[in-house]
Amino acid sequence: MKNILVIGDWVVDEHWVVGKHRSDTASRRGEAHYHALHDLDSSVEALSGAGMVASLLASTKANNDLVFRVHGVGAWNSDDQTTLEAMTRANGLDGYNRYTVTREAKPQRALDNTGVVHLHNICTTKVATTRVIRVYLEDHLQMKHLYRLDWEQSPDQDPRSHKGAWIQNSRQAAEWWKRQSHLESFSPHVIIVKDLVKGVVTDALLKQVIKAYPAGEHGPHWYISSKEWHLRPTGRDEWRLAEDTWLRHLVHQDVRLLFVPQVAAAAAQLLKNINSWRIASGAPSWQAMKLMDALGNALRFKGREPEVAVFPERSPLFLRTKASDSKALIVGEDSTKGSGDLVPVSSVLFASMVAMMEGDTIFQSARNVLPRASAFTALWVKKESERFTPPVWRPSTHDPIEIGIGKPPTARVKQTSWNDELTDWDQARRDLGILYNQDRARASSKPDYTIELWRAMTDVDGYIALTASKREAIRAIKRELRMFVQGQNANHVSMLLESEPGSGKTFLLDKLADELGLDLMPYNITRMTSMTNILDCFDEIVSRQSSAASSRPILAFFDEINALLDNSHIYGTFLDPIDRGTYTRSGRAFYIRPCAWVFAGTGMGNSAPETKGSDFRSRLTVPPLQFNSRGTHANDTTVRA
Repeated sequence: MKNILVIGDWVVDEHWVVGKHRSDTASRRGEAHYHALHDLDSSVEALSGAGMVASLLASTKANNDLVFRVHGVGAWNSDDQTTLEAMTRANGLDGYNRYTVTREAKPQRALDNTGVVHLHNICTTKVATTRVIRVYLEDHLQMKHLYRLDWEQSPDQDPRSHKGAWIQNSRQAAEWWKRQSHLESFSPHVIIVKDLVKGVVTDALLKQVIKAYPAGEHGPHWYISSKEWHLRPTGRDEWRLAEDTWLRHLVHQDVRLLFVPQVAAAAAQLLKNINSWRIASGAPSWQAMKLMDALGNALRFKGREPEVAVFPERSPLFLRTKASDSKALIVGEDSTKGSGDLVPVSSVLFASMVAMMEGDTIFQSARNVLPRASAFTALWVKKESERFTPPVWRPSTHDPIEIGIGKPPTARVKQTSWNDELTDWDQARRDLGILYNQDRARASSKPDYTIELWRAMTDVDGYIALTASKREAIRAIKRELRMFVQGQNANHVSMLLESEPGSGKTFLLDKLADELGLDLMPYNITRMTSMTNILDCFDEIVSRQSSAASSRPILAFFDEINALLDNSHIYGTFLDPIDRGTYTRSGRAFYIRPCAWVFAGTGMGNSAPETKGSDFRSRLTVPPLQFNSRGTHANDTTVRA
């Protein structure tokens, strides 16, 4: 058996399914009064994060024999340790709904033979075990997510804080390590880091682990999955590891796989590292490939780079891997179909890849195991999602499925040459989507050109932009709108596009609204006859926001903002709406709930002070964006697809 050490954040998920209930005896009744639909002894609790990874690895089998001996490091309430260890086994608890009478662990045999994960708690104080409570409403045999409660305590013991480190310095790490007698005699073949950014994975802890298990000819293989994004841009399409990231301590370790889950992939976009991981066809974008190269190069060990897997949201997994003497790009199947937010797909896919890479007698690359790992993940998602199938919710009716080593692959993957794909991207970006196939041209003695404009559709699905300046503007717009939709900006967000007519602004915003879930309300100043028409627009926005039929945020687009109405500039009319969310009609003030404002104008330049143009610019969320077709090439353009 191989020894595996899993370091990371242990989380207990609770999944509650409720139905509407009207009780004659209840003191509080109404729409918010529900009753639970599951059986009293149903397993509403399940492990996620490092606990999910550890439990899947502990149950991995080859020829019906367990493959791994697993130890786990994390933070939890010390009174929960026995229960958590039992939860790592299939049916390890009798009726582990914590609101039933029985919640005791079943009798365990010797640790080596049961697949139970032996746990090591880094908490020295009394804290609550991290718990995520998800409540779903069954309505006409459909499952709807009502709300989610994250119940956790940070290392500083402030329930309002979500930052900090359980082990903050080398002294604390050394003192904790001395108390771990099992770990001192434990020699791991594999070390896994599953970081949910909840304070377990820190510089001090990793340095202590590296000191105890140093790299070398027989040193451990490392596998990393982190919700944190660890690169920072140093220039145009250039990145390096952040100065404050714990990942830099693994530069000289034997890292075999670096797995980027959906949350980290989204964080890379918010931190302006990348605009889009994928293009409309589902393939990785040019910038995604460059970013994956940077991740691999950052963790090079003795001339070998780790395989890099990125799992963007609503997308198949992208894998940068080794094929013969060159790199390969592999695009897997989408394993998230039908899962919604019910099951932790990233953790399952990551764990299954690790199990299959290390479970065979000979080490397997991620390239070889991805079809099997994807097939297992899809099966796991299907089976686990059955726990939430109406009309009866009985999650205890089947045992959790186990990873099996050696089973034939059933999922399909697409493999291409990494260098060839990058070459095509470089040529397409340089020559406006036109590729020249030298091999076919040589065989036919005729020039062979291919137009692949889809390679310019990297920012917004269905929108092709070939000009670098236009792509940068689209990137900025999408980033601000995404942050607004995700609630990271509770105020109004406003932007100005400086462009010529016919540059595709309305079409772009229509595509962005569809992709981000916004309600687009377009207006054109040149079609208005007086200032009153603008107030009518504000009334319409407020009315739409108040409508029960519309729950999506508003994206208000005003084109030709520099046009004149009543022989006057109109910038001043928008100052209060975009700044304070108010406007005045007939001496009365009206309130506009936060929405996204996008303005467009032609040849605006620096407006004279009396036009209020400078005041208008100063209130914008981001500086004015150049959105035109004049770029590196005279024939740069935008194509609608």
